[in-house]
Amino acid sequence: MNNLPQQTQSSGFINPQNYQEAWQFSEMLAASEMVPKNFKGKPADILIAMQMGSEIGLKPLQSLQNIAVVNGRPTIWGDAVVAICQSSGMLEDITEEVTDEYATVTVKRIGQEPHSVTFSMQDAKKAGLAGKQGPWTQYPKRMMKNRARAYALRDKFADVLSGFGITEEEKDRAIDVTPAKPVKTKNAGASALLERVKAKAATVEAPAIEYFDTTQLINLIGQAEDLEQINGIGKEIKEMSEDTDINIKNDDLEALRKTWKDKKLELEYANLMNNIKSCQSLDDVERMRGVIEDKSGDFAQPDLQLLSDTLDMIAEEIGAEG
Repeated sequence: MNNLPQQTQSSGFINPQNYQEAWQFSEMLAASEMVPKNFKGKPADILIAMQMGSEIGLKPLQSLQNIAVVNGRPTIWGDAVVAICQSSGMLEDITEEVTDEYATVTVKRIGQEPHSVTFSMQDAKKAGLAGKQGPWTQYPKRMMKNRARAYALRDKFADVLSGFGITEEEKDRAIDVTPAKPVKTKNAGASALLERVKAKAATVEAPAIEYFDTTQLINLIGQAEDLEQINGIGKEIKEMSEDTDINIKNDDLEALRKTWKDKKLELEYANLMNNIKSCQSLDDVERMRGVIEDKSGDFAQPDLQLLSDTLDMIAEEIGAEG
């Protein structure tokens, strides 16, 4: 008989039916290259993370990507918190207002009045966060927004979040280095899964996953002025994505690649237009027609039409002069 966990028809994902299958699945993940490096070779940590995630609606691999233990407390990354609340069906709306001085997040739970929380730079100064080395120095607006969002969602969706902390918020707290007292547990088999998970959570701190913040690279992409610069950034993105020492969330990496691709097309279009305007002869014009045809799959039809119209105008001017 095949002992692999069964596959659910609803999600298309294997679904462990008991403790033995859950442990087998965790060992398989721990041996793979598809989990964050902090979980490689650690099936116990994987099992705990998946159990914790299942209690708040996360699928197994989502749990591994979005749960981190910080200061001895399981936490969820801020973007995942929003997703969990949205998936619950109870979050009717969320709006965010961010300035240089404050961030206000308003959430509305179905059947309740809107609830707003503001976190300001003055609040950050009182908490000793303003000017703190790291994200609070580099990205103060985002950090204010994360803090306001965390407070607002925890205020109104405590039942949905089941007491989980917010990773960005917990990382700002002082770390208690007092070691936890070990707790001895017995392997009682499938019926003891929950007890084993709780015991493991109390005695083992999984290393917090440090994800690379792509904000600076996205800003650099926006500032690129020529193809040489954008190609250099593309090379850097490729090297980072292949570096096992750098953790980048899949969604962030995809957004980074899309931003880079869009900017490269923008610069290629501008370069192509400049070359068209630099045509000095009808031979140059015909050569550029071939280039436009080769690029027909890269640009939208209105953009291609503008290139062709400009080239026709240049050809008329050259013909009139010649």
